[in-house]
Amino acid sequence: MASQGKSKVKCDLCGFLATSEGFLTKHRGKRPCQEAQRKLRDQAVILSQSSAADDDNRSVNPVK
Repeated sequence: MASQGKSKVKCDLCGFLATSEGFLTKHRGKRPCQEAQRKLRDQAVILSQSSAADDDNRSVNPVK
């Protein structure tokens, strides 16, 4: 089936796709939104830590 062209509205806090502005307004600040924000924040921390560790490993050159 082809979609009927209904556009979804994305939550700028967690990335949730809502079917309408009204539903998005009700979604913001509620538990699912907060949990999704926490997951995104945790992923960002893990990625930044791993990239920092990679940078440290690249910058260390043993002296012969």
